[in-house]
Amino acid sequence: IIKFNFWVLYFFVGFIFTLLYMSIKNFLITKDIYINSLSNQLSVNQIESILDIQSKYEFLSYLLLLLIGLLKYIAISLILYMAFIIADYKVSYCQLIKVVVVCEMIFFLPLIIKFIWFLGKESNYTIEDIQSFMPISLLNIFDYASLNKILIYPFQLLNIFEIIYWIALAYGISKLINNNFDKALKIVLSSYIPALIIWVVFVMFLTVTLNPS
Repeated sequence: IIKFNFWVLYFFVGFIFTLLYMSIKNFLITKDIYINSLSNQLSVNQIESILDIQSKYEFLSYLLLLLIGLLKYIAISLILYMAFIIADYKVSYCQLIKVVVVCEMIFFLPLIIKFIWFLGKESNYTIEDIQSFMPISLLNIFDYASLNKILIYPFQLLNIFEIIYWIALAYGISKLINNNFDKALKIVLSSYIPALIIWVVFVMFLTVTLNPS
């Protein structure tokens, strides 16, 4: 897989993510779900106006999704690259970012599970239910409606797929440093996790700032 061109991998992964998000949006978040979810806050006409605007800019939202993915891969790869250089391991950044993109495929699974889960619930759910749902995560232990909003994102992030992602990163990178998996795992955990914690704190800060209630 590392021998593939980066852009081929990037657009393949981006295409699958886009397909999954489109499936969730078009099959699960229907007009009726919008009305049921927002009827206490907005009128039907206001909800229809929101849906019209979303429909007009839907294509741009998917382009933004691809751009955010690219920035994510660059940032994670750069963090890992610096960590391995500091640890005195020679590793190619071009190969490293390919490993990051390939490992991102792990996150197809929670989206597929989410789609199947809500597809079988007919219309007995809200937009917030879909947004908050993360299979096999810490959030599953709690009732998200009773949680402080600031805790929802970190509780979502603590899931089995995230842990598998760390291991997959270490395994992929170990192939670049003579199969030294233990060393690769230690470096991944000591560099990626602190960066992830900083990101979570940033998101929590935004949550408090933009949604103080």
